[in-house]
Amino acid sequence: LAGAQLDFYVQNPNYLRLGHDALRLSQHDQEQLALEIMLRVGRAHRDGSTPWDIEGLSRSLALPGIAVSDVAEKLEGAGLVTLTDQGRMLPAREISGIALMQVIEATRSTGAGRLPQRLAATPAVERLQSQLDLARHSAFADRTLRDLVDDAAAEGWMPRTPG
Repeated sequence: LAGAQLDFYVQNPNYLRLGHDALRLSQHDQEQLALEIMLRVGRAHRDGSTPWDIEGLSRSLALPGIAVSDVAEKLEGAGLVTLTDQGRMLPAREISGIALMQVIEATRSTGAGRLPQRLAATPAVERLQSQLDLARHSAFADRTLRDLVDDAAAEGWMPRTPG
């Protein structure tokens, strides 16, 4: 069994953890990774290029596959991407119909711990949280994945090709 595991990790080094600790991305890192994944998936879709898979995304982003896979699962669970039978990722709908705020919300709401009862926040904390949420929504406004893809293309950004 140990030999089979060693063989797997030799063939798939992107699935290795960092040291002995489980990889834990901060909320900021998860949001950034989700946007980076969606940018690459959206760009490949727009350009008619080969769709990305987890391994290709992992290499392109220089991140362990487990991190990319975890965030990709959140995106799929939120209905933003779909996987082909070959493990390739496609936008779940037209990229002009995917709001960037939906990408962010996919990382914030899925997999969250559930408290046994609602957290009793003071009015001041509730107000602050509402202000933060409003600022976040204002910053994203009505921007879509198409806008992000177009911005990146205008800047001359080209992802490394998948696979």
